[in-house]
Amino acid sequence: MTNWKKLKIEDCAEVIGGGTPSTKKKEYWDGDISWITPKDLSNYNNRYISKGSRNISEKGLKYSSARLLPKNSVLLTTRAPIGYLAISKKELATNQGFKSLIMKNGNVPEFFYYLLKNNINKLLQYASGTTFMELNATNLKSIEFYIPEVKEQKRIASILSALDDKIELNNKTNKILEEMAQTIFKEWFINFNFPNEDGKPYKKSGGEMIDSELGKIPKGWKVITLKDIISIAKGKKPNATSDKITEKFTMPYLTINCYNNEATEYTEYNEKMHVKELDIIMVMDGNAGKIFYGKEGILSSTMAKLIVEDSNLNELVFYFLKSIEYDLMYHTVGSVIQHADKQYMLNKKFCVSSDNLERLSDIFKCIRKEISLNKKENEKLSNIRDSLLPKLMTPKGRRADGEIRVNGSGNNGV
Repeated sequence: MTNWKKLKIEDCAEVIGGGTPSTKKKEYWDGDISWITPKDLSNYNNRYISKGSRNISEKGLKYSSARLLPKNSVLLTTRAPIGYLAISKKELATNQGFKSLIMKNGNVPEFFYYLLKNNINKLLQYASGTTFMELNATNLKSIEFYIPEVKEQKRIASILSALDDKIELNNKTNKILEEMAQTIFKEWFINFNFPNEDGKPYKKSGGEMIDSELGKIPKGWKVITLKDIISIAKGKKPNATSDKITEKFTMPYLTINCYNNEATEYTEYNEKMHVKELDIIMVMDGNAGKIFYGKEGILSSTMAKLIVEDSNLNELVFYFLKSIEYDLMYHTVGSVIQHADKQYMLNKKFCVSSDNLERLSDIFKCIRKEISLNKKENEKLSNIRDSLLPKLMTPKGRRADGEIRVNGSGNNGV
């Protein structure tokens, strides 16, 4: 059996904190050094990171407690919240919300990424604080884990990384497909450069334009208002939920966390609140104005389903709403909790042509089908990874020949 030793984090890695340069010093910012905050890892679905939303300068690094971390450092948020993880793809710095691990003695960063990912609850046990919980450097260094030899670290990391490689590839593909769909929408319905009878861009080729309340639009097109073609069905809070699928709780409970690929809860089937894959979903409370395509599940009280009367308009309405998403998120109501301004959204207008609807709908449906297939594959891959993770991360989960123990027997499916 591979030799696993009980070691402290400080035996395996140097633990480095971060810092924030003074925001009053303009020369400390907008330099060439990537600077990562916990917010940059919120809803971040990749293992590796190379940049955040802001950069700092050499002076900002020099005159703050931020440190330049080498490539392949393991970034761990240790407050607000504890447990976001990533691996640096290049040299970069972090703010004080991180304690990062620089590997010693050839230890494998990917292995420690998965080790910590599998032990978030253990990390939380070492945290303290009144205003918010924080895991300090001293406590982090002292935490003990069973660690295998480097060769076995590499083997374990390669198994889990193969699954995450495919997940990340699917996510990248879906991002490209979404951008492609939005580009088509913009060219056809905003720039009016849809293909004319000769296959050339309509407006650029001198296609006839007429006056409308939205300005010049192609001849034969009409202006419609959202309130005339859609209705809103707001979700409701269920009587009970479960963090696991049971005989009673079989349907995903669709909250914003579920859409952000965070923890999913399950609830009972409810026909009125049932959402299908191509339904249009809008966040009504909290992150109000955000637009999603549906997932199979039950709608939460903070979300609403936008029901399009003419199914041929469904794809067009979705991409129109995506094109004004930031505007919808800006125009909200409420002081403490932001709520979507339904009337503001319903009064939005756009123009359509019946000649292009069927063709556009077919294109978008093909794109959405491919995206949906990739998402379903990712769910399966994630389940496989998450079931393997605890077994791979402990010597008790392995036999002397290296196979994984599953219900007391070996299963060398890796």
